[in-house]
Amino acid sequence: MGTGSFGTAYLVECGSNKEKAVIKQIDIETMSEEERKETLREAKILEVLNHPNIIRFREVYKTKKGKLCIVMDYADGGDMQSKIKEKL
Repeated sequence: MGTGSFGTAYLVECGSNKEKAVIKQIDIETMSEEERKETLREAKILEVLNHPNIIRFREVYKTKKGKLCIVMDYADGGDMQSKIKEKL
């Protein structure tokens, strides 16, 4: 789907129910210890957020190759920046 300064987002299909989701994969191995801690804290915050205007968090996990993966619902309406520009 896209690449940012810290990682890549992938559109995936769940095997059990065929729903679409997004996996944001962040390379935490190249981060400093402080950046790594902050990234893990942010993932934990996402885990407890529950609001209709926030994309639903599904899970977070680390791979053996040092990637942090955040799984979230897929929103097919575009990104927030595009929606804001449409309203201006």
